[in-house]
Amino acid sequence: MFLVNFLVASLFCISAENPYYDKARVDIKKVNARYESLPDISIETNYRVYRDQKNESLLESKTGKFIRYKGNTYTRIDNVEMYALNDKLISVDKESKTVTVGDNKLLDLHPLQTNVDSILNVCSVINFKQINENEIKYELVFAENQSAEFSRLDIYINTSLNAYSKFVLYYNLEINLTGDFYGVQDKPRLEITYRNQKILAADPLIFDERLYVSERSGKLYPASRFYNYKLSDLRNQTRIKIK
Repeated sequence: MFLVNFLVASLFCISAENPYYDKARVDIKKVNARYESLPDISIETNYRVYRDQKNESLLESKTGKFIRYKGNTYTRIDNVEMYALNDKLISVDKESKTVTVGDNKLLDLHPLQTNVDSILNVCSVINFKQINENEIKYELVFAENQSAEFSRLDIYINTSLNAYSKFVLYYNLEINLTGDFYGVQDKPRLEITYRNQKILAADPLIFDERLYVSERSGKLYPASRFYNYKLSDLRNQTRIKIK
């Protein structure tokens, strides 16, 4: 989810006056305030990639989970798990049997918050729709820009919880996602759905660094349960501070 925030905030488009600008700003800030007040939270996620921006031709679907506990975070997408623990960012890929360790970056925002000004100020159009009694949708359209990764972002908000329920990202560039070198290129869309958002104290054991790596004589090694995994220590290469 913090990756989505980063990608969206990096888009460059022309800002424009819009009747829904102030309403969107208020609603998104409500969500930010709620997430900021929750040191512990657990959310189930689902990622669905579609061939193009209109039809329902599903190319890939993956499940995941996000947990925040006392400032540490756990993110899982399919077979890849990522742990932000103190000063380390640990990624475990169970398919490729690799453990990668980088520097945990300092973020200005809670990982579930959205930088509202960075998003709304680059929109050319903001549309609003009341989906049902408890859900609203903002359709953020970005001005035409060939270098931008996305052309549009749909944000769904559960107003009874002041929480995000779904993001839909529309890619601006044509991409071949078929796995066939000669396959057709389309502009895909990515849907990220958030379900079962719970305020809880997660099992603190999953945030114990010793479960993933051990350090001996200044060198990192995979924990015993990952004895046959390859470890890459990239800490000095990822020391970029945002805050």
